[in-house]
Amino acid sequence: MLYLSTVTRRGIEEAEAAFGIQYRGIALSQHPNPQGQVNMTPLFQARLAATALGYTWEEFCILDGPAQSAAVAQYLCTEKLRWLADRDAERRWQRRRK
Repeated sequence: MLYLSTVTRRGIEEAEAAFGIQYRGIALSQHPNPQGQVNMTPLFQARLAATALGYTWEEFCILDGPAQSAAVAQYLCTEKLRWLADRDAERRWQRRRK
């Protein structure tokens, strides 16, 4: 059975703003997103977030819409922070090599 998520883009944006995350003194939303070669549907993104956060898909779908959106926002923020830190480490390494 395919359960449906009730995640919304607005809910994700509101949760990200409520988290108040800053990276190097700048709001996380103001930093660029990783440029990727992968595009995915919101449903697949929600499933990735659910499993990364330890939910089964069935458990995730029981959550209300705002809780689902907050979970997806948490996952996206975590991945973006990881990418920013890796990018900065790579830049530092490149500078040291010169």
